[in-house]
Amino acid sequence: MPVEAPLQPLRKAIARRRRKVFVQINPKYREHVEALGMYSPEDFLDYPGEIVSGHPDRHVMRVTLGCQEMCAFLKREHRVPWKDRLRNLRDGFGFASVSCREAAMLRILQDCGIAVPEWIACGEAGAGRAFLLLRAVDGVIDLRRYLHQLKERPPQFLRSFAEILAREIARLHEVGIEYPDLYAKHILVRPDSGALTFLDWPRSRKPHRLTWRTRCRDLAALNASLSDDLASRSDRLTFLRAYLQASQPGSPQIIEICRRIEQRTQHLLRRRSVREQRLPVDRDCQTIIWLDGEALCVTPRCRKMFNTEHLLPLGYGDVTDGSRQTDCQIILPDGSVGRLTRRRTNRFFSRWKNVLRGRRWTSPEVHHAASLLREERLGAAPKLLAFGQRFRRHGIVESFLLTSEERRPDA
Repeated sequence: MPVEAPLQPLRKAIARRRRKVFVQINPKYREHVEALGMYSPEDFLDYPGEIVSGHPDRHVMRVTLGCQEMCAFLKREHRVPWKDRLRNLRDGFGFASVSCREAAMLRILQDCGIAVPEWIACGEAGAGRAFLLLRAVDGVIDLRRYLHQLKERPPQFLRSFAEILAREIARLHEVGIEYPDLYAKHILVRPDSGALTFLDWPRSRKPHRLTWRTRCRDLAALNASLSDDLASRSDRLTFLRAYLQASQPGSPQIIEICRRIEQRTQHLLRRRSVREQRLPVDRDCQTIIWLDGEALCVTPRCRKMFNTEHLLPLGYGDVTDGSRQTDCQIILPDGSVGRLTRRRTNRFFSRWKNVLRGRRWTSPEVHHAASLLREERLGAAPKLLAFGQRFRRHGIVESFLLTSEERRPDA
């Protein structure tokens, strides 16, 4: 009893938080949101849109709000792992979801005068679902594309911009803001004025004291995500000198700072997601549309060829209790050839193991779909048409993947 008693308040708080369903709306956008009839978390979570990026537990959708055609981005969490809630509790944001933590961080940043997207609403629903709705920033491009444009201009333009960027990041650190996701793709630039906007703050916080170890970690993220053809060694040195000039006195020697940044950069480059940011982006990959939640995800091309009533039986209808995996060639409605892979497997123990580890099990078909989208960004021809996975009783997982093939139907 003496051991259990101190844990009871924490357990009750966690239970209340899990049952709590709420929506927070920015007062600036309250009238606009209420005019759309959006009051509950489900109204936001079920809002239609196109998925532009994603992770196993969450994704980002591009949506258009109402007849005024306000463009926004909806971040949806399918499941909030307990590890994320404990991490947010440790960092001073309460036992909250990543979405609500980022909304709170955006309010702090706006009070500090940092240029960030405006949050419209956030909230949590049952079963661990959460969301964050952000207003899109118009007329901007990411830092990589902007630096590519500057290559066609005289070198002094790049050096001048490097100094502006350094002063803005130094101001961010000087007010005590950690920014571990300071990647080039999260920095938006307005080409006509060079104004900067910073994205993606789910892991940031404002501690009482910002160490130089933390500063070097943030700067290493930017260093690792920029390829050598976009920023030379002299450009990076110009940036670092301007950063140190805009920072308070008492910093380590510049050689020591360079050593720390380079050491952290090499660590980050072990990650495939960071290495891919340094590759040239030929084009954006296809967007994804959820027609039946995670069970049916399609590309715009597939949506033109099929309807929901046709795709669901195609993806899941023929998978019986006795079959494990099927792989066949089909003729698509436009006359081209498609490849359909279906799988039915039992992952009862694997799913519970991942729950205990704070992770989410994902089928091979979904992993393959993500790989195809990644190849599209690097210049490969679009092949993905549709995919999905659904969890049944007793640990049964059904999944499918539909792709297009270049070769003609077999005679």
